[in-house]
Amino acid sequence: PDGTAKALLGVGSTRSRKLLDTSDTKVLERTRRWGYRRTALQPSSPNLFAQHAASLFFFPLLRGIVEHWAPLQKRHPHHATVLRARAVHALACFLDCASSAPGSQALASHLLAFAWRDVRSEDAALRRAARGAALTALAWR
Repeated sequence: PDGTAKALLGVGSTRSRKLLDTSDTKVLERTRRWGYRRTALQPSSPNLFAQHAASLFFFPLLRGIVEHWAPLQKRHPHHATVLRARAVHALACFLDCASSAPGSQALASHLLAFAWRDVRSEDAALRRAARGAALTALAWR
């Protein structure tokens, strides 16, 4: 059966070898090397967001949610859980973007403490956001 398949496909013939050789040379002529850099590598710039993430974004958002959570939950319980889920997700994004900052471990511990109580929430969006935030915090601790 092997000889029959090779004969039907023409693998052993000189014609198939010539076709493969010409197609290989055509491919090699047209193919660019993707790993070859023609320009000089630009120097990387420092992460400027990491310097200001805690003072301008992370802690004000965390403080605002903690202070205004109880009245918001009483008035609009469904909107409060959606807002909390989005805020937890935003806090996790801030931590991820500021991972090179020296104080990112403090941000991670605050995020983990804040999001851990919602890991087993009834609301799916809040539960998913809390689990993602907890995983992000554990990755940077």
